[in-house]
Amino acid sequence: MISNGRVVVITEGIPHPTKGASAVLFFQYVRALVEAGHDILAIAITTHDVESVSLSEYRDPLASAGRFQLVCLKGERTLVPERFGLIKRFDQFPSLSRTVEEFDPQAVLAFDVAMAGVVAPMQLPLKLVWLGDLQFESNWYNYRYSMREDWKAYRWLPYAWFQGLQWKKVYKHALKSFHRVVVSSHSSVAALQSLGLHSTFLPYPWPNQGAVDHDVQRRLPGKPTFLFFGNLVGLGSRSSLHFLFEKVYPRLIAMWGANGFTIIVGGAASPRDWMVSEIAARTEFVFEGFIDDLLHRMAECHAVITPLDVPVGNRSRIITAWAKRVLVVSHVNAARGNPELLDGQTALLATDAQEFADRMRFAYEQPAACEEIINRAERAYLEHYTPDRAAPAFAEMIAQALGGATGKSTVEPSASIGVKQ
Repeated sequence: MISNGRVVVITEGIPHPTKGASAVLFFQYVRALVEAGHDILAIAITTHDVESVSLSEYRDPLASAGRFQLVCLKGERTLVPERFGLIKRFDQFPSLSRTVEEFDPQAVLAFDVAMAGVVAPMQLPLKLVWLGDLQFESNWYNYRYSMREDWKAYRWLPYAWFQGLQWKKVYKHALKSFHRVVVSSHSSVAALQSLGLHSTFLPYPWPNQGAVDHDVQRRLPGKPTFLFFGNLVGLGSRSSLHFLFEKVYPRLIAMWGANGFTIIVGGAASPRDWMVSEIAARTEFVFEGFIDDLLHRMAECHAVITPLDVPVGNRSRIITAWAKRVLVVSHVNAARGNPELLDGQTALLATDAQEFADRMRFAYEQPAACEEIINRAERAYLEHYTPDRAAPAFAEMIAQALGGATGKSTVEPSASIGVKQ
């Protein structure tokens, strides 16, 4: 392994060790590179002035662990949807190329497609990019749900279609010069393949604090009780709650009767108006907003439910439940993002609403059988998604790529590291 590679890391926003979703992942990845001995120049692009505390929480632990320096650039959002396309501001920092060149890197790592667009024109020995959910998929599914929530949204169909085309063009143009494309959702491999782009899936590093029956004892109520949590505004929450309200809920009423079960809904953001109305109309639902002590709340539920019925993404709420030793009941679509999500092995998966209700009943009635699933799910987390496993695997992939870029033989990531298509 090359221990002294010079690597530029570019992010939109400031990575953080504990706050946020992608911000936490980015921090874990960069930390792994620093700890592997690489010399890191981190460039963070922000749309506002960043508090010194946030900068310190990113910079200080990494600078103390190895060779790490941070440069912040303030600008506008790099990619902004408009009616018939996208506003692209990839060239808003004329000095950026010079900053990168002066560092003389062996590789540059861009986090997500907007930063890939910034890096794309640069001539560098090795260019790598990590991608979250693909925007041309997420935007399209979000539009479809908008139509279900408000019939007036149909007038935006031409805009959604044109935006989708523009997003695909951005991905194709931005990524074609990259040597390695890493995706965080396994379903993205096929989606990018349809654009002629090859990618590698790698499990991402998701930290955890505490686990049920390790740090907190289970206190399951007599009534079937389930937890749904998320940001309440993203595609995962949106699709899950539509499926839950419209299709699963009537079957739960038929199974357990009115007030015969409880579904707790928690999230950091304010729910959309239609969500508020749907929750208020059902006495079986309890909205708690942001849950301060998620671990204790999980210990009081028979399962975490993630009924998302869209085939994109790799939802961190599932990884969180695995890490905290809580049973997951999910839709089979979630397994397209996470190949470790296996029905009867690491979760209970359903193909339709009736199966979902049946899986929830199993979670309530068969605690001993569910305990075995919980154990296997925890092992899947420990083997694939902990920062101690996933982040070094990512760093290893970069080290292997650096070996090829410096004239040494290139070794593809092993099956235990990722899946290459």
